Amino acid sequence: MSEEQYLYGVEGLLNELFSHGSSNERKREIEQTLNEFQQQTGLWRFCFYFLEHSSNQYLLMFSLKVLEDLVNKMWASVVHKERLEIQRFLLNFITWSHGSASVEPFIQKKAIKVLVDIGRADWPHQYPDFFSTIIQSIQDPSKCSLGLTMALTASEELATPREDLSMARKEELQKLLLDTVPQLLTAVLSVLEAIADRQRRTVAETPPSSPDRLSVITSRDSPVKALQLPLPHHERAPPHHYAPLDVQSEELSSVALKCLVHVFSWAPLSAALSPNLLTTIFHFASVGCEIGADARTMSCAQLGSLAMSCLNELVSKPQIPTEFQDFLVTLFVQMFNFLERITEEVVPSSTGSGESGNLLSHLDDSYLEKFSELLRVFISNHISRIEVTGVLPVHNFLLLLYKYTFKQPQLDGFFLCLECWDAFLDYLIGKLASPSRAVAMVETHSQYKEVVLSLVDSLLHKAQFRYNANELDDLDSESDDEDETEWQHFLRHIIETTVKAAELYPDEEIHMMVLYAQFLCHPLL
Repeated sequence: MSEEQYLYGVEGLLNELFSHGSSNERKREIEQTLNEFQQQTGLWRFCFYFLEHSSNQYLLMFSLKVLEDLVNKMWASVVHKERLEIQRFLLNFITWSHGSASVEPFIQKKAIKVLVDIGRADWPHQYPDFFSTIIQSIQDPSKCSLGLTMALTASEELATPREDLSMARKEELQKLLLDTVPQLLTAVLSVLEAIADRQRRTVAETPPSSPDRLSVITSRDSPVKALQLPLPHHERAPPHHYAPLDVQSEELSSVALKCLVHVFSWAPLSAALSPNLLTTIFHFASVGCEIGADARTMSCAQLGSLAMSCLNELVSKPQIPTEFQDFLVTLFVQMFNFLERITEEVVPSSTGSGESGNLLSHLDDSYLEKFSELLRVFISNHISRIEVTGVLPVHNFLLLLYKYTFKQPQLDGFFLCLECWDAFLDYLIGKLASPSRAVAMVETHSQYKEVVLSLVDSLLHKAQFRYNANELDDLDSESDDEDETEWQHFLRHIIETTVKAAELYPDEEIHMMVLYAQFLCHPLL
């Protein structure tokens, strides 16, 4: 039979196999025929022909599956010349399919996966330009999206290699990957920086009223006073409205951020950091603040969530060496500016004007969840190193966190904020248990007493119907899987945070416990 005859024959069998009209018995017969066909020596050459001459998605996927099995199960028996032939064909097919409307994205991703499998086996000894090809594709505007997808797939497949690889090969791959991280991140960040720069140039920015200050304005009803504290050399807060990204830029940004998220999950901080890293990532995090009801707003939220995931991967590193103190300081300032922006009382619009309202209620829940998780992890792991600098406004940061907490539009978001407070209160409690307890007691009272007591006061108000009837009326009285009602869940979170706060201030214990007892005795008042 000729290659063309095989093409039509296999294509017909696959169409019949996936047809709803085929009986189970007929499907079993087809599967047996296809399995026998796959046992032929040199079948991969037929697959080349199928991939070049067919647009049938079933046949394309079948052909790639044959090649995948060859690479993962029989690659050791393939001679070097044939390995190069298969590698080059796949790379050409991937490049061609990138600009073809007849090839679905999942087909291209499957072909990339097979090529990466070859890299896992042959890089660098028999495939020395495997990763340099990926970098060059990212740097080529016509292949940038393709290169980013290849980089993401390589990170996913090689950072946690298959179990059947020898330990020596796993260690070799790990070292090879680590050596490529600086070059890869430079290429990916260049893509994101170029997109961010174009977006900044197409929008008129209005400078903040106090460009040399980090300012905090609390709500009128809050017992916490408004404060301002100078902080030199910080990044200016982002504008309130960004020019829309075109579809191609959105797609590039999305896959570039996904690539960063995965690389950050395994690369050490020393390999991941660069001077413009946080500025660029926070730019895309701020894009998530775009509001509206159109598809563009949803894509902005997705980009913002991906950027937040990047930051979470960085901050979640178990240990950040002391030489990266500047990184933590920059991150603190960026989060401060971001908190300041999203807790403002004016909701921006596309026209540049605004109206009074709660910006958080317009933002995507997943986006807010990722930012709250960033705050929690940062406070849990790194707030002590920020506080000891003595020049960063931790108190002002807490005032913004206070606003952010009580502006949460959903209870789940509110509970996440309480976890942030619990982490900070645990940090203060730990300081009081240290040998320098007397000094810590003075510092805790002078710096944080006001904001912590304001937090407790607001929590107790939030849990009473006389102040918060609308929200409390909506709580479900039915038990969940943990035999706890929504009301009990709500109450438990507030009590846990309140008790932690009470442990910090013995001089105010009687007053706090009176409020606490009043709350427990009359929760419905």
